[in-house]
Amino acid sequence: MDSSNGSADILAKHLKASGVAVGWTDVAAYGYEVGQYDAPALGADGPPLAFVYDRSASHSRRQLGMRLEGCRHYADRMGWVVVGGWFDLGEHAMSIQRPQLDALITTMRAQADECEVLCLVHTWERLTANPSHRLLLQQRITAAGGQTVTTFDAPGRTAARIAATRRNP
Repeated sequence: MDSSNGSADILAKHLKASGVAVGWTDVAAYGYEVGQYDAPALGADGPPLAFVYDRSASHSRRQLGMRLEGCRHYADRMGWVVVGGWFDLGEHAMSIQRPQLDALITTMRAQADECEVLCLVHTWERLTANPSHRLLLQQRITAAGGQTVTTFDAPGRTAARIAATRRNP
């Protein structure tokens, strides 16, 4: 994210106004910044944890902020706790190398034994536009103990699917 035009500050201010703690990390090797929220520790009896993922190849962060806001509202409506946001930006948004998705999966795996974990994306295209590649990414999330859901999933259908696949302690 280009800090010279204030886009990082604008996105952080927008997310903080929505009640999301934001910490920005400079990833000099990739030439952009990524954001990650602080994850609370919850037990098995708590609500599902939503790990928000998005990607953006453009320099505009306005749409990214709107999609993240949509994810937060959807999670609130479903009774889920948003524990973090992982964003692959720039070149990584379009490549098979997704360092922030890798970090999300690692964090998700660590929480999966404690409670239900979900990778929440605004739409399926936020993972990738390629259906075959999307299935591979979803398999990685499933292997980490999570499920992938979108804000366009029907709430009743999503709740039923999550309940049907919930692991027994």
